[in-house]
Amino acid sequence: MTHIPYKGNGPATAALLGGEVQVLFGAVPPLLPHVSAGRVRALAISSGKRAQALPQIPTVAESGYPGFDMALWLGFFAPAGTPPAVVKRLESTLVELIQSPETKELLTRQGVEPYSMGSRDLAKLVKVEIENYKSVFKTAGIKMQ
Repeated sequence: MTHIPYKGNGPATAALLGGEVQVLFGAVPPLLPHVSAGRVRALAISSGKRAQALPQIPTVAESGYPGFDMALWLGFFAPAGTPPAVVKRLESTLVELIQSPETKELLTRQGVEPYSMGSRDLAKLVKVEIENYKSVFKTAGIKMQ
């Protein structure tokens, strides 16, 4: 395969639907309506577990690549130096929002699997992800920029 760097899932999905590309490694939410309508065939889920929105689709690991686990996650970030009280308030408000039944239901319907963590756990996740991708880039011979 040849990597084509589109500027986001929207243009990449349009390219897939228009036949410009034959395969796309993309996020579930923008592709879910097209999979549901039969316009796109989902081959595998990159995370370590099957997606709630597409439970019939196997993971990449289940498809013959043991240990493959690459999940898309989103986080909220504030500028360095934000007062701790403000960070704590933002954190508690966002966790409360993500854990509300209405938000969970809305996100799940769109193919997003809601999960919340505090700022300390997010900082640990970012650190682990950076180290993981450094290793991947080194192994693949990709120059860090």
